[in-house]
Amino acid sequence: MRFSNPALATLALLTLAPSLAAQAPKPPDTALQKAEIAKLSWMVGTWEGEAWIQRGPERTEVSQRESVSARLDGLALLVEGEGRSRGDASKVLFRALGVITWDAYAGGARLSSWTGEGYGSVSPMTITPSGFTWELTTPGGKVRYTATHAAGVWTEIGEWSADGATWSKFMEMNLRKSG
Repeated sequence: MRFSNPALATLALLTLAPSLAAQAPKPPDTALQKAEIAKLSWMVGTWEGEAWIQRGPERTEVSQRESVSARLDGLALLVEGEGRSRGDASKVLFRALGVITWDAYAGGARLSSWTGEGYGSVSPMTITPSGFTWELTTPGGKVRYTATHAAGVWTEIGEWSADGATWSKFMEMNLRKSG
């Protein structure tokens, strides 16, 4: 559309401007996002300890390390995990990367995670007074992780359920801050 009259162009712009501004999304409340993520500030640092994972009948003992850092001025936590064989420290058994954020529009925490085996998910996360929980759906059922922090120990368990009602523990880690 071409306006030959500058007054008509100005009128059109003034008429459309309020409706265009009304369509712009409200910016997130970054103070709220930071306050929610700060509830997990106990995680920041390097954690080391023992873990085990059960895959079928085989239970594997693991030396686990988690490195957690605050990013984007406290809007996110970056979590890097690595599990090595307790019998052979040169053998890496597990690697994972996660980013924890507060979704301002959904009103809840989110964990975006990836593993060295090629798996990935974006999952809702519940921040609790003593830690957090998160779940994901897999082809055979659901997986639930529950983490607690007490007396300087980060304990996390992983459970699997085919029906969402009966849960079986397949993983546990107990870590202490080392740095």
